[in-house]
Amino acid sequence: MPQTLGHRKWPDEMIAKFRTRHQIGSAARTCFELAIWLGNRRGDIARLTWDKLVSEAVELGNGETREMAAFSFRQKKNSKRTGGKEMFLPVRRDLAEALEPLDRDSGFVLVNGYGHPFSEKSLTGMMAHWCKQAEIPVSNRKAGTTGYTLHGLRKNFGIKLALDGATGPQIQTAMGHSSVREADPYLKEANRKKLVADAFVDGERRDADREASKRRAAMKLIK
Repeated sequence: MPQTLGHRKWPDEMIAKFRTRHQIGSAARTCFELAIWLGNRRGDIARLTWDKLVSEAVELGNGETREMAAFSFRQKKNSKRTGGKEMFLPVRRDLAEALEPLDRDSGFVLVNGYGHPFSEKSLTGMMAHWCKQAEIPVSNRKAGTTGYTLHGLRKNFGIKLALDGATGPQIQTAMGHSSVREADPYLKEANRKKLVADAFVDGERRDADREASKRRAAMKLIK
């Protein structure tokens, strides 16, 4: 069972810096939004094609049926051994906005300036390049530097699912994990934040109650 989140989760500050530097329509921004909203590994990002974007009527847990746009594909991981896990990842509004202006003639969602898809291996280097352009520190084991990576955005996806209330099995399915226990780090991180946030809100509420009580007591003395 994984004990840590491995690659670093991107904080809001770094996400904002990347988006400010790389506008919608650029390859950098497209790669970024695919990673943070679908939680895809670099291999799935590189080979994602427009024909995998579908619209289907899906019955929700409450019995409601909703038409949903989603990317439906098989993960590259373990594809040779098991065929890869079948994925169905709904497209959130922010991702839809990032995809809307893109040209679809090449067939691939993510393409370079020549209209050709990136290789899987090249995306790691390209993300490092795009991060440097945005003045974002980059992780490099050989150089011994600590920063942010493309795979780190997958952590943002998992933690957001947990913060939104997803269960272990739901996170496992959305991320294509082989074991539900692989969702534990995301659930623990989300729970840690919720506990701290709850304590903070409770503290604010108690402080407000104490101040109100003091004001009421002062008013009684004045009378």
